[in-house]
Amino acid sequence: MYEVQVRGCASTREALAWREPIVLLLCPEPEHPGPCAVPWTFTSAPWTARNA
Repeated sequence: MYEVQVRGCASTREALAWREPIVLLLCPEPEHPGPCAVPWTFTSAPWTARNA
């Protein structure tokens, strides 16, 4: 499983704007049938000093 963290986004909207480019890095053919050969997930969370 790949975990990619993008830090420094001002808002959820800005973080979600990064989703498509990240998806294309992990899975260059997102329209393929069946599950992805490289397991991945995308989540976003507010930045806090704790996850710095």
